Amino acid sequence: MNKTEKTWTKNCPNCGRIQRYTTKKELNNAARLVRLCYSCSSSGRPRSEEYRKKISDALVGRKLSSEHRNRIKRGMENYLKDHRDEYSKRLSSVHKGRPSHRKGKTLMKTWRMKIRNGLLTMSPRLKRKVIDGNKNRKMSDETRRKMRLARIRYIERVKFSGGQMRPSFSFQACQYFDVLNGQNNWNLQHALNGGEYYLKDLGYWVDAYDKNRNIVVEYDEGQHNRKKEADIRRMTEIRSHLGCRFFRYDAVSEELKEM
Repeated sequence: MNKTEKTWTKNCPNCGRIQRYTTKKELNNAARLVRLCYSCSSSGRPRSEEYRKKISDALVGRKLSSEHRNRIKRGMENYLKDHRDEYSKRLSSVHKGRPSHRKGKTLMKTWRMKIRNGLLTMSPRLKRKVIDGNKNRKMSDETRRKMRLARIRYIERVKFSGGQMRPSFSFQACQYFDVLNGQNNWNLQHALNGGEYYLKDLGYWVDAYDKNRNIVVEYDEGQHNRKKEADIRRMTEIRSHLGCRFFRYDAVSEELKEM
């Protein structure tokens, strides 16, 4: 125990963190009662839903300063140096069986761009770690069942919407192509409007094609970031074959560009 310029301090008997008190009397009481720090005393304590909601409501809209965020970041990095495995297990047990907090929600454009940039700038070491982590991953019977039912629902939806069964297509893309038709007076043919146009000589289906104006539009979702070279090669072949105007719509950045 010692006195600083403004407070009295002692170390938590459990974790060794510094505890601060404004008077010597408070310090002596804490030492006599062997009081733990807030973190240790709260660990494992059950919290009611009402209590959790109050905390959540109090934090909504709260903005942390850059200094505060940096302190949290450094503290987390120091903790994970010695407790990474323990932290991973605790996090896994807490979220096991709980639905994703993002289920059914659409991410804002700024967040989609952050995720994309993070994937594009991912270090080779981290990429290898992700690949190795998923290499021998076993899928549960429940997950297989959900995927099977989801695929059946998709096929039924395609069938009753009058679309073609192959290749797979995006309903959002078709809605966007209809918007382009209305805005530019085009007549783009797509999966729900006559079926995706098939280039027999190349073996490609194009997402949308206006035959009269010789315009091709491709709809790029997030996964296209991983196959840019293949997309460029495909685009070059199509343009050379049709001699067309070629547009790409980026669903992440929400930008339409003529290539």
